[in-house]
Amino acid sequence: MCPPSAGSAAGSRSIPARTRGILVRGEIFTKLGGYVLGNLLTSVVAGIGTCAWMLAFGVLYPVMLAILAAADLRLLLHEVTFRRLDST
Repeated sequence: MCPPSAGSAAGSRSIPARTRGILVRGEIFTKLGGYVLGNLLTSVVAGIGTCAWMLAFGVLYPVMLAILAAADLRLLLHEVTFRRLDST
């Protein structure tokens, strides 16, 4: 007979609560970290692209405007994502 796995109901009772809490916390941080890293990477790419475009066309203050565009994109992505999660 195989021992119950950590994910099953019987297996979760055999793992101490403190250890189970640490495992769950680690999984949450891993998934949340991936989400935050993806948002940050998207914002950096948008900022660099915006800055390059503005430099090519001679727009005043391209770096400042690119930073604002990247921050706005990050906020927009955050709002769209959480609205979608709330509606489900």
